[in-house]
Amino acid sequence: MSYSQTDFLRLFEAGSLFLHHCFDEGILWSGHEQSWRSLGKRFVVQKDFSSEIGKCISTCRLILKPEIFGGHYLAPFVNAYTQLKNASIFFLAQRQIYRFNKDQAIREAAALLRFCDSETITSLRDIYDYSVRGLDLPLPFPLDSVIHGNRVLRIASDYMKRISDACC
Repeated sequence: MSYSQTDFLRLFEAGSLFLHHCFDEGILWSGHEQSWRSLGKRFVVQKDFSSEIGKCISTCRLILKPEIFGGHYLAPFVNAYTQLKNASIFFLAQRQIYRFNKDQAIREAAALLRFCDSETITSLRDIYDYSVRGLDLPLPFPLDSVIHGNRVLRIASDYMKRISDACC
């Protein structure tokens, strides 16, 4: 993905968490390394991620309803994973803990929230990778099972509620 100079400056001035991860963990492929380091030293990550967390929460409330997907679970699982991992990353960043690794962020956020079923949340990554990235891998549970589907959606809803309660 490439950004225009205007886009980059907007993200820089906003203290984008994405740029924080780029400066902290990224590798410069081209350009002036000294300029990049100088920008990284001047960069200040934003402190308040409540807006980002709120967007994840409101989106999850909508997509965790299989009835809007014709009773199927694949779309809610795939979309929920994206929102759950983003909410985890922003939840940690709100506490000045910066994690880019999705599974690590989910596990750490779950531990802070005293949420015991982070494995179910992280297992949604396999469904995401299967559906979005086209990887041929075994799925953690059947996608056509109402019992499994409702259980996973309930766990995802409970996790997002914990994040909401902790942030609001």
